[in-house]
Amino acid sequence: MKKLFILAATAVALALPASAALPTYKTVSAVGNAAAPAIVYFPFDSASQVRVIYANYNTDTNNSSLSFTTGTTAYAVTYTNLLTSSVTNLLNSTNGLSASAVMVLQHGGTCYSSTVASWFSNGGAAPNAGTGVVLASGGWGVGTTVGDEIELMSAATTIPAPAATSATTTTAAFSGDALFVGNYGRLVALTITPALVTNKINTASAHYDSQSQ
Repeated sequence: MKKLFILAATAVALALPASAALPTYKTVSAVGNAAAPAIVYFPFDSASQVRVIYANYNTDTNNSSLSFTTGTTAYAVTYTNLLTSSVTNLLNSTNGLSASAVMVLQHGGTCYSSTVASWFSNGGAAPNAGTGVVLASGGWGVGTTVGDEIELMSAATTIPAPAATSATTTTAAFSGDALFVGNYGRLVALTITPALVTNKINTASAHYDSQSQ
């Protein structure tokens, strides 16, 4: 009986990694309007790749599209700034930045978007010799802390998602094994734009696939 128990215990232990390797599933939603169309984020996980599998949306215009972007270059915040409206962020690098490029901050598991106004490396006394980026007015809307990750976003991949009749709300959905796959270890953003009055991402779902799968 003792030998049988040891074999059973070994079998259970060997089965655990297969179960642990199953992808994590995340669902998000958002409401938008003409001034600020609906956008959702799938935050990055350094050990996973985001694979969007479902998007259910409302649109009120016949020229709307679903747009997917993913993080490319990642930067680390090197100086804590608790001013939520601050536009100056000290980073470990400014490589790859360009005017009007979209950047997304992940802070406390939540994502915040802004655009690049300019960047600098002025040799001052601040951390990383004053290397950083200046954002468009308003900043992130949240404070930053050392170690927060900011990602430069890719060009958009779009899927036409028109209303059946303009100015009349249409609800529709796309699904598949991979509507969009983000870069490994990077976040993914999904927006529907434009809107005449309002639009909505009712449900968007993604798997976080680990490298071991």
